[in-house]
Amino acid sequence: MNNRPTILPTLLVLTTAVVYVSTAKFLLAQSGAREHYTHGTDLLDHHDYRLAIREFEEALKIGPPTAEIHNGLAVALWQAGNLDKAQQEFEAAIGLNPGYPEAYNNLGLFLNERDQPDRAIEEFRRALSIDPRNAKVHNNLGLAFWKKVSQEHGAWLGHAIDEFRAALAIQPDSPSIHNNLGLALKYQGHVDEAMAEFHRALTLKPNYPEAHTNLGSALEMKGNVQEATQEFHRALELNPDSAQAHYELGMAYFHRHQLQPAVAELRKAVSLRPNETAFHYSLSHALEREGQKAEARAELRTYLHLQQSHTAAYRARLKGDEGMQLVQSHNLLGAVVSFGAAVEANPNSAQAHNNLGAALSLQGDVSGAAGQFREAIRLDPNYARAHYNLGLALWHAGRRKESRNEFEKAVSLNPNLEPPPEVEVGR
Repeated sequence: MNNRPTILPTLLVLTTAVVYVSTAKFLLAQSGAREHYTHGTDLLDHHDYRLAIREFEEALKIGPPTAEIHNGLAVALWQAGNLDKAQQEFEAAIGLNPGYPEAYNNLGLFLNERDQPDRAIEEFRRALSIDPRNAKVHNNLGLAFWKKVSQEHGAWLGHAIDEFRAALAIQPDSPSIHNNLGLALKYQGHVDEAMAEFHRALTLKPNYPEAHTNLGSALEMKGNVQEATQEFHRALELNPDSAQAHYELGMAYFHRHQLQPAVAELRKAVSLRPNETAFHYSLSHALEREGQKAEARAELRTYLHLQQSHTAAYRARLKGDEGMQLVQSHNLLGAVVSFGAAVEANPNSAQAHNNLGAALSLQGDVSGAAGQFREAIRLDPNYARAHYNLGLALWHAGRRKESRNEFEKAVSLNPNLEPPPEVEVGR
């Protein structure tokens, strides 16, 4: 076993493939809506998210609105980076059809990607309560538990393994799920079992770069450095831009005291994934051994800075989630304290400032709320919800002209936001 810092390799996640079409429901919709929806899903498959959003929105205008259309629009908005609106659309899909497992699954994926595994786990479990034999959802639930392993150091590992095994019981020919189970088993210390899973993944899909990388890592743990190096090279033949494969190959060279190629591979890993703390730490160590003291210190400083940033961002997310729960339970004072802690932990988060402003507004502190909304807009000038909230705060403060300007800006950024009836935008 080596002394490098622990790093969880990237697991495969499902993306736009989780958008499902339900023909039976669309028989109730107008043909024009069906055509726009179908065109939208085709555009999703081709990664043209801007046009896909337009098609789904046209389908909703023609109507009647269905959970499937909202779900498709949510995925397109998510991939286009409009995260707040994406979450609203997922929730709209569920509101229209609470028995629609695909929407729960997609919302779970969305939340897990945003580092909210607890909420993701809830959504995946709702999906499984409707469709218990869905292998993809079991796999995604395993990924959410894996995310908690990375945050809480192993306490949820058994749950992740159980879900990957459940997925394979339903879909035994999935190379990606065998790969995921192998990673979890390797992290648990069951290296031989992990290698068996990677071999199964490669039998099903021989040109699978991630499985080659993970098999190489397991071989290195067993002391088979030469075979491990061959697997890393094979992974890089298949995907030259795999940061993980460059990292693992660099560490294999490092353990064989081949410092020059080790540094070269670790530099490549850092260039491909510059925010990965372990990459900087390992490069610092290799540079130190090679005698490049100044560069080693610079990499170590980068590592420490990233480590601090990641810790702050994680605390901000936890406090933000806590604040949302307190708002829902009508504990506004507690919500203000929690959102304030989120802002303190990550002062550059526009979302944290917006949420604190919303809680202050609910408490009646309109002036304090407006200040938080303005800070959110300073950090993210295109944050539609913050413009909308600032418009509300200014309206209640009697500053009608400024309020209308903010509502107009909010609607220009997100046409689905509607000012309150008493506000006549454009006057």
